[in-house]
Amino acid sequence: MVKDSRGKMISLSNMLVELPSSRILTAYLLVVSVVAGFLMQLFRTADPLQAAFYGSAHGFWVLFLPALLTYGLLSYAIKKHFDAYALASALLVTSLVASGYVLGSLVQGLFGSGLYTAVLVVNAASVAAWLIALRVVLSAGPRMALALCGAHAVFNLAALVVWNGFGLIAGLGVSVSSLSLLQFVLSAGILLLALGALVYVLNAPSERNFGVSTTEALALFFAQWVHGEQGLEDFFGGFGQKVRTWIGAVAFRRKDGSLKAAFLVPQIHFGPFGNLGSSRLPQQLSDYFRREFESEAFTFHGLVNHDMNLVHSREAEVVAQQFGDLVRTARPYASAAFLDLRQVGETRVAALGFGRSAWISLTRAPHSTEDFDLGAGLALRNLALRRFDEALVVDRHNSLTNGEMFDVGSDVYNRYVDAVESLRVQSGGSLRLGVASDSLPEFSIPDGIGGAGLKVAVFSMGRKKACVVLVDGNNAVPDFRAKVLKRLEPFGFDLVDLYTSDTHSVNTIGGIHNPVGARLDRVLLMDRIVAAVRLALDDLEPVKAAVSARRIDVSVLGVQRQAELLSTINAIVSVAKVVAPLVFLISIGLVLLALRWVSP
Repeated sequence: MVKDSRGKMISLSNMLVELPSSRILTAYLLVVSVVAGFLMQLFRTADPLQAAFYGSAHGFWVLFLPALLTYGLLSYAIKKHFDAYALASALLVTSLVASGYVLGSLVQGLFGSGLYTAVLVVNAASVAAWLIALRVVLSAGPRMALALCGAHAVFNLAALVVWNGFGLIAGLGVSVSSLSLLQFVLSAGILLLALGALVYVLNAPSERNFGVSTTEALALFFAQWVHGEQGLEDFFGGFGQKVRTWIGAVAFRRKDGSLKAAFLVPQIHFGPFGNLGSSRLPQQLSDYFRREFESEAFTFHGLVNHDMNLVHSREAEVVAQQFGDLVRTARPYASAAFLDLRQVGETRVAALGFGRSAWISLTRAPHSTEDFDLGAGLALRNLALRRFDEALVVDRHNSLTNGEMFDVGSDVYNRYVDAVESLRVQSGGSLRLGVASDSLPEFSIPDGIGGAGLKVAVFSMGRKKACVVLVDGNNAVPDFRAKVLKRLEPFGFDLVDLYTSDTHSVNTIGGIHNPVGARLDRVLLMDRIVAAVRLALDDLEPVKAAVSARRIDVSVLGVQRQAELLSTINAIVSVAKVVAPLVFLISIGLVLLALRWVSP
């Protein structure tokens, strides 16, 4: 077994977390400022009572108010939807400055000097920190970032001047003069030059391999992952590749010839994440079929992995049109169907047969049922085509465990082979189909539910019944799947299972996994599933079905270029681990030397 390595592609997402509300962030900022003011006064006077009153007021004035002014300026200058991240950045930079003030106060109390230097150094460091935040997190342009990165430090130093000028309460003991301004500019300049040198080193691998700087890619990444902007697609487009893949569909038509529903199987992966590439393809296909055919489209996970992510989301419309044409021209239709169930070890395979064609689904649940190696998927479909005139093979993608996948030739693969090989064309019973859908408005992307919501298809084939429950999500928690099946036992289906589309639209902040059942109200979702199954049973009517497939050309990330991207990311990370601390220490040393050189 091999591990799912897609986390390497978007491992930065693990650094991102859902931000608290602006009110909570402001409260954190106030606490950090007041506590830092208390400690500064305590270390300098050793008087807890004076520190509690004077120090807290001092922290409010010299730390809290400058941070709020900086936040207000950035909120005005940057897009409004970055407000929370501007406030969070202000909190982090204030924490950095407060730490320097507290450390300087401690050294001042012990040795009688050091606070003045600490004030200058941490405010200079805040300029570099804000430049990084503005460019990467807030997606500001280079000129705007340079213009705004020193605002916080200016507000901090101005607060010290005003506080000392009041003379009402003992100040920090730091006198800010015109010489201080020169020293600050010199210190900030040294740190910015050091940051520029570091960025140059880190940009070199990506610019050499892809013609795009690392910092620009990071800015695009944050803009997409946090705010849904799609500029990152242009970056991906720089190393995408044209491929020929296939799409398949099962068209179900009523007696009057109208399309009742379609099972869609694109040999395309629904990633990489958010609204990029083909991440929202299940929803987009569903919307297209409702608009063009007034019918339901069930989009299933083909036997593919992240190598087959579309580069551009705009290609979704082309794929949808190809599916529409495929369904319109599907032939031949069969009004009889059969259900063939096979199991080899933990591997279970189900074939819904329509005449001499079949729609086949695979699972190892509750064992890991994850993405398929592209070669393994093609081999299994080719094997199925030896048994049927046409065959579509899908992964139920319904059991997320440790992310294990498998290769061609492994024991897991061979059990799939044995199960698929045992399938046969059988005589069938009269086919009836009932469908139901639920957009699940109570659930959202953070809950793990994509825009296509819930769809249920119930089949009746003579004496046998089958139920397909499809949720637009990225895999499912195994015990949640088990509870869903337990709730559906009383219906007496010969085949019933929970399927997920593997949409990566639900993979936003907090990592690459957001399986169905991990974060949402399980009882509510199960109730909605049961209700949809009942509606589908009431909707049963005679239909005929046709299975067809065709090849299409699309642009995908691809295995070769993805490997190049992974190796480039690894090279950048390896260099950063060594170079970044070294550059930081050298630059701080140069700042201290410069401050001594320009001292009176």
